Amino acid sequence: RRAILAAAVILGIAALLWTIGPLEAIGGTILMVVMLNVFFLTSRFTIDDEGITARYPLRRLHLCWSDVRRCFVDSDGGFLSRRHRPSLLDTLSGMNLYFSDRRDEVVAAIYDHLPEGVA
Repeated sequence: RRAILAAAVILGIAALLWTIGPLEAIGGTILMVVMLNVFFLTSRFTIDDEGITARYPLRRLHLCWSDVRRCFVDSDGGFLSRRHRPSLLDTLSGMNLYFSDRRDEVVAAIYDHLPEGVA
């Protein structure tokens, strides 16, 4: 659902940019797709005793379990943060988690590896 919403927003903005010019519409669309790539392309995660590694479409990110200070999980995914409290800087220092059909198994593996006191 979120990917469809993101695509609709991109198409709407592209239509608005088309009133400025076709080059702007094409450039803006490419920029938005690159920025929202995790909605459209596959992300892969590897969990081991050392930490969790995310292979997003355009980058790779590793987070050691000892660095995790906060964990948030809901029905769509989750977030691991290096900060104790929510902050505007969370997106720079944390990791977004995207679950597939193995949600329960993945959440259990994450909670098994979290440091003491992290919830």
